Formats: sequence, structure tokens, C-alpha cells
Amino acid sequence: EMCIRDIHKSGLKLFEQESYEGAILDYGKAIDLDPDFADAYNDRGFTYYFLGKYEKAILDYNKAINLDSDFALAYNNRGFAYYALGEYEQSIEDYDRALELDPNLAVAYYKGLSHYALGEYEHAIEDYSTAIKSDPNHSIAYHSRGFVHASLGQYQQAIQDYGMAIKLNPNSALMYNSRGFAYFNLGQYEQAILDHSKSIRLNPVSYTHLTLPTNREV
Repeated sequence: EMCIRDIHKSGLKLFEQESYEGAILDYGKAIDLDPDFADAYNDRGFTYYFLGKYEKAILDYNKAINLDSDFALAYNNRGFAYYALGEYEQSIEDYDRALELDPNLAVAYYKGLSHYALGEYEHAIEDYSTAIKSDPNHSIAYHSRGFVHASLGQYQQAIQDYGMAIKLNPNSALMYNSRGFAYFNLGQYEQAILDHSKSIRLNPVSYTHLTLPTNREV
């Protein structure tokens, strides 16, 4: 008879193999054998999240947190699920709680996404700056901060951030596209054309002429 930990490990392995339904079954078996197994609830919640079943994920995270009120990762993961449901204030509350419990969690970037979605641009810039400080190679955080600067009409700062993002990730069509828009808005049309041309070369298939990046791509 497999012990609970083995069943849980089997679930983790199935998750890594992208066999999500199988992972959910194993986590469920582990929970049936030990209803106080907080890790199994958290891991099953994360699997539901991957499948886009955000409400189910939140129920499992709630259970994990009820069993272990200091479970930083469960707060962090619940924050992801709330964000996916558009419940941005609640996601920020969870990210803050996760950071209180474990200051090493790389949550700042995700907090930035929530603040941006709420239109709290200055907070979003702070969050992205924190993310960059803890990981100076975080090209997406540079791109996101640039996008917020552009949303505020701060195109020069946006161009600086996009430049850093491109330096770290020179094959991103999206980043050239974004910088092209910033140049365009400053009336620097030759630079804009160069960036948009580069963007088209990098990604000719999905490139849509003069399409602003959506919030999902921030």
C-alpha cells in the first residue's frame, strides 16, 4: 500500500508531466487519507488553476490556509487565482500576506499586474521596480513598467524601459512593437518604423499592424 507522501509525490510527478487530471486524482487520494494535508490542497489548487478552474482552485487554497495560516505559497497562489477572476483587490491582499510570511517570494511583479488592472499606475511602477531590483534580468518587468509609463504619457521613460527589456530579450517582437509606439507618440517616426519593421521580422505571422499590446500581454 502506497503511503500518503508517495501518493502526493506521484501527483507532483504527474503535474510535471502535464497530466493534470491524473495529478488531481492523486492529490484527492492523499487528501482522503489525510484530510489535514495542507500541501495536497495547495498543489491540487494549483493544478485546478492551470486548468482554468479558478473557483475550485480558491476553495482548495482556502482549505490549505485554514489548515496552515502561515502557508505563504498558498496565499501567493490564491492571489494568482483571484487575479485571473478579475478580483484584483483580493489578489493584492493575498500577495501582501504572502510577502509578510516569506519576503523572498517573487510576488512584486504580479502585484504590479493587479495594480495596473485597477488603474493604480504609480503603485504598479513601484511594484515593477521592486521586481527589477530583486531580479535585474526580469525583462518582462522592464517591459511592463515601460507600458505603464506609456499609459501615463511618459514616453521617454517608457523607451528607456523598453530598451532594457530588448537588451535582455532581443528576440521579442512585442517589445520592439511597444517601443515603436512610444517613438511614434513622440513624433520620432523613423525610429518607430525601424522598431515596427524589426517586430514584423521577428514575428511576421501574429503581428498586427499598429496593434497596441493588451493588458494580458503586460
